[in-house]
Amino acid sequence: MQQFRVMVLFAIFFGLASACSSLLEKRSDDIIKPASDARDYRYLQLSNGLKVILVSDMKADKAAASLDVFAGSAQNPIDRPGLAHFVEHMLFLGTEKYPEAGGYQKFISENGGSHNAYTSFEHTNYFFEVNRSAFEPTLDRFAQFFIAPLFDEAYLEREKHAVNAEYKAGIKSEERRQLDVLREIANPAHPFSRFSVGSLESLSSDATPIRDDVVAFYQRYYSASNMTLAVLAPESLDDIEKTVRARFLSVKSGDVNKPSYDEPLFLENTLPGLVTLVPEQDRRSLSLLFPMPDQQAFYRDQPLNVIGHILGHEGEHSIYQYLKERNWAEGLVAGQGLSYEGVTVFSLSVQLTTEGLKHKDEVLQVIYSQINSLKKDGIAQWVFDELKEVSELEFAYKDKGSESHAVTSLSNDLHYYAPNEVLHANYSYERYDKEKISELLDYLSPDNMLIINVEPNALANKRSVYYAAPYAQSSLSDALIASLQDQSLIEGVQLPEPNAFIPDSMKVLAPDAGAEKTDEDILPALVLNEAGVKLWYKGIDRFQQPKLDVNHYISQHGIKNTAEKTVLMSLYVHLLNDDANAFLYDANMAGLYASASSYQSGINIRTYGFSDKQAYLVPRLIESYQGANFNEAQFQRIRLAMVSELLNAKKKMPYQQLMQAWRAEMQSNAFSVDELLAAVDGVSLKQVHAYASGFWSNVNVEALINGNISQQGAVELTQSVLNILAPLQTEKKFSAQASNTGFIKRLSDKKNYWRQYDLNHNDAAYLMYWQADNDSTEETALWLLLSNIMESGYYHQLRTQEQLGYIVFETYRSLWRVPGIMFVVQSPEAGVERLHQSTFSFLHAQMPRLGLMSDAQLAVYKNSLSASIQQRSKNLASETQYYQRSLFYKDNDDQIFKRKAVLAKAVEAVNAKDWSAFIQRLQKENYSQMLILSSNEGSALEGFHRLNKPLSDKKPFIFPQDKSK
Repeated sequence: MQQFRVMVLFAIFFGLASACSSLLEKRSDDIIKPASDARDYRYLQLSNGLKVILVSDMKADKAAASLDVFAGSAQNPIDRPGLAHFVEHMLFLGTEKYPEAGGYQKFISENGGSHNAYTSFEHTNYFFEVNRSAFEPTLDRFAQFFIAPLFDEAYLEREKHAVNAEYKAGIKSEERRQLDVLREIANPAHPFSRFSVGSLESLSSDATPIRDDVVAFYQRYYSASNMTLAVLAPESLDDIEKTVRARFLSVKSGDVNKPSYDEPLFLENTLPGLVTLVPEQDRRSLSLLFPMPDQQAFYRDQPLNVIGHILGHEGEHSIYQYLKERNWAEGLVAGQGLSYEGVTVFSLSVQLTTEGLKHKDEVLQVIYSQINSLKKDGIAQWVFDELKEVSELEFAYKDKGSESHAVTSLSNDLHYYAPNEVLHANYSYERYDKEKISELLDYLSPDNMLIINVEPNALANKRSVYYAAPYAQSSLSDALIASLQDQSLIEGVQLPEPNAFIPDSMKVLAPDAGAEKTDEDILPALVLNEAGVKLWYKGIDRFQQPKLDVNHYISQHGIKNTAEKTVLMSLYVHLLNDDANAFLYDANMAGLYASASSYQSGINIRTYGFSDKQAYLVPRLIESYQGANFNEAQFQRIRLAMVSELLNAKKKMPYQQLMQAWRAEMQSNAFSVDELLAAVDGVSLKQVHAYASGFWSNVNVEALINGNISQQGAVELTQSVLNILAPLQTEKKFSAQASNTGFIKRLSDKKNYWRQYDLNHNDAAYLMYWQADNDSTEETALWLLLSNIMESGYYHQLRTQEQLGYIVFETYRSLWRVPGIMFVVQSPEAGVERLHQSTFSFLHAQMPRLGLMSDAQLAVYKNSLSASIQQRSKNLASETQYYQRSLFYKDNDDQIFKRKAVLAKAVEAVNAKDWSAFIQRLQKENYSQMLILSSNEGSALEGFHRLNKPLSDKKPFIFPQDKSK
């Protein structure tokens, strides 16, 4: 006992020393990063135990931070399901230093930012990004979440309803329903089996006051030693470190003793087993789950990824290709699924066709033919070496993403990887471990398998408790298990061949001299303008990577869209991608992505990724598309998949259905789900072939090539495409208007409109769209400012104060170039009339106040909005998308590819007098030119004309005009 006491005293002394002495802190700049990454990184461990990654990016438009607490729904008390999620909600509702409940959200909105949080099984993650000028004050507000939150009694009851609304909003989500069933069949002693989201019932238990439970959970798990922080800012590492130290050293320190998961995920009598689940949507799938010991420790070699690569391959002679040729499958995914402390689950999921449902046992046999072959022969080292080579290239030339995504990933990964590996760990393939691969393959055994069969109209004798998902559970027959164990290799299923698309050269070309520059960016130049053809070219500049984005827009002359033509085009494009999938899969695996997509009156054929093999791929791809010929079975598989997708669109969350309906309502060349379903119902393969033949016989080509290629190379690449199309092209002047004309319906005569929909959901849903008079740059600037100013207030009023629902937002929403604002609410608590009244009460309260804003008050929002508009593209792909929009909208010659700068200038030019006149105009017009779409309930909304037929096309906005010279 005496010795034990001495050890305790020593531990206490050492603990105090750790908390007080900076000598025991850790600090390192030695972090492995991509060769193309200009950011600087530093790792810190503060004296309170908080692990921190600092990122300095002097060119970043935004600053961002993410703090990850290594505690989630797994730590929920048994009698408080959803508590971790509820704590996450409560942290946003005021701190001792910043007590205003909506203050954090308002400050971030005023400074061009965004924020969010999520609670998963093992983690709760909080993050934000904001304009660079607001970095320090935002971080100060953020830090207070983890120092002194209020957990104000006034908001406890309200936030219970918010969590309950979130739960109810997802009640028909297929993913949540399947997870609910999986929890019910899991080992009840494992925390995975518990309800995680929380509900009004689970958070209203009388056992202890909810605030006591919230505070106890926070004090137990929200300790610096159980947290990781990532911060990115356009400042030096030393300056960021000072800012972080000043704000996060006050986070309390202490040991966190989380309960370990000693119990297995599934009980012995559960495996092997079969669960048949009846979906809400039109879905069919067969998923094989194989639990095994936690594989996190083997991240440097990734043996499970090697297995997933082979089983999930989609190229020639793969499992998927074999199933697809027999019209049994339309998708396959394989790899690591669930992965928690103590357990990893390998998953192989096949998306079945209706025909595939009839052949489930044969599908299993095909899968096991390859699994057994791998067990017998192993996986050759060249497969591992290929994955290693591609992964190293992807890491070396990794695209830069958003600041918030960067810090969120870093804060999560810092719990699992050594600090110097935190960027590289997910790309690591250090050692080919044949024995480990063989060991893991042994877990892919029929007697260690849980099959989840998702099948409409299947027999079910149970319903899951929280999401009422119908399901049945049974054992697998001994005969089936034996047959799968003995299954020999099926002819036609074999390992993939070596990948010919892995790039040989990673040379980055020098920028072309003489190109026009603006704000350090070279602009695309029109380098080819002939009959029926335009080529816009931009060489490599600030993205010094061997990557290339190639787009060929192939469009018809004078097309007028109908629902039938829309369906034919969509079917044709899906068939093209399906036909080329096996050929393109190797290219995709080698970092070269290719696909066709439909848009308005044509097809965009795009290849993006490493530039080395694109000159070979592009013409070959277009030649294969143009010469494609489809069989009846393939056509029916694609057609039925489209039918399923459309049927499922009618079962999305209510607010999503309204947003989908809004686009169909407002655009004359967009169509409702019902119109598309009617069109696809009777379409035939013969019609698709006829449509394709007509399409290719009368086309324009407008190309946009951006990246690591010379101008001559770009011209030659497009010329190779034209050589293939030449016999089919019409000799006429390029017609931009013909290729991209769209009619936007005008909410004219200063009237308001209202339409109801049957949304097949218990929640009420409300969408109000407010349309501008014109599409001038000056008008766009005013509407953007109005949306930016109202965003946080609308959320706070309807979501936090009135507790009308979890889904509440106001957002700027344009159609083509026409400005507009959208208000959206989905509510389990209130009907449409209440949602309407609350929205207009908000407007009537806000607008007079907004009209009185001074130049100084307005400047806060103008500066924030201007900075957000002028954010530079993060990578080559997003830059190309920006240029695409300019071409698509047919911007004037003096504005083409410069819309950001022109719009930002218009925002900066707005003064208090202009602003007041704008607000007064909207009030004088009595908030007209609005369209409300809602769920089917309630009486007529005062002042709104009920719509029983489509909006008129009379006096439409017509876009775009052909302004090219």
